[in-house]
Amino acid sequence: MTDDQIDLLQGVAAQAAIAISHAQLFQAQEENALTDELTKLPNRRALAQRFLEEMQRARRHHKSMAFLMVDIDHFKLVNDTYGHLQGDAVLAELAKILVAGKRESDVCARYGGEEFGLILHETNETGAMTLAERIRAKVQAATFPGGLKVTISIGVASTDDESMFTSLIEKADQALYAAKQAGRNAVRTADMRTVSSRRE
Repeated sequence: MTDDQIDLLQGVAAQAAIAISHAQLFQAQEENALTDELTKLPNRRALAQRFLEEMQRARRHHKSMAFLMVDIDHFKLVNDTYGHLQGDAVLAELAKILVAGKRESDVCARYGGEEFGLILHETNETGAMTLAERIRAKVQAATFPGGLKVTISIGVASTDDESMFTSLIEKADQALYAAKQAGRNAVRTADMRTVSSRRE
């Protein structure tokens, strides 16, 4: 092999290394853009993408779909009393509980602030309520960083009506409001007034 050929190969190798480095950097940036920095969960943007994917799959296979909207009760009081670092620790710990409590096929994301969203595919209202109540109970029983006790409220929406898939998040949000109105530390559905309630 001549010196010119060696120089050419070295140049090609250097260009390939740069291209790989750029690709890895781009991939990392894309992942960061879809990940919540604090909880390491998918963020709201990623949740929206996954929701569309799950909605399309449910339509294709004629399956039901459910969505849970989770909110920490009195979270502002946690921040005001113990500081934002403690509040962040509570959010991170709740994220772990939610991930541990969901099924492997479900999607858990940070929706924003102290709200989290879970996409449950092939899940009817009964299944969604069962999972939501189990998560609510686990959070109530848990001790959070700093020895804090925290509760959550959960809004549940589920349907097998393809025309209603796009309104699931809105309905879950309405159900969450109903859970808050019921005294918090509760699970409510978009279509039922009373399903499960545990006052603090």
